[in-house]
Amino acid sequence: MELNKLVFSLNDKLSEQYECDNFDFTEMKLGILKILNHLPNYKGKKILDLGCGSVSSDFNTSYDNYISACDDDLISKYTFYPWICRGLFELGAHPIGIDYGSLTGEKFEHYDRVNLLLENSLSMIDDNSIDIVHTKLLYNSPQLEMMKGDTEKLKYILVPQIKRVLKTDGILLADWDKTI
Repeated sequence: MELNKLVFSLNDKLSEQYECDNFDFTEMKLGILKILNHLPNYKGKKILDLGCGSVSSDFNTSYDNYISACDDDLISKYTFYPWICRGLFELGAHPIGIDYGSLTGEKFEHYDRVNLLLENSLSMIDDNSIDIVHTKLLYNSPQLEMMKGDTEKLKYILVPQIKRVLKTDGILLADWDKTI
């Protein structure tokens, strides 16, 4: 089955497994396609998703408070769930999700309650082991919204760590210009 059809067939599979009240998976599917277009033979490949999203957070504000401050037409309570990792897992890739919030119960390899603003925050990831590092959604995090000014610090802490974990022929998918 061609990749586009395979990715767009995830709606039913994810809707059956996770409570999501008819959540629009379009952004998640487009994110997965962007990742997999760089990695045609994706089955079993390790994809590190920094700021993958979570179901809950212990940060200074709850997702509910953050979302209620936003336009309800744009953000649902499911927006910050780890959909990309869930979708990649269902497709047979090996996603590794890292987030500040809780990832308890997720099927994919994950590390939760990780503060990426700390040096060596990726110490649990082996050197030269990751095929793709995805950071494109990291800067949409409600936690980072609350820590204005820390995005520049985050970049300088993460870049050396990303270089360490990424394979020599690995790919970094980031949007530094828009966010930093």
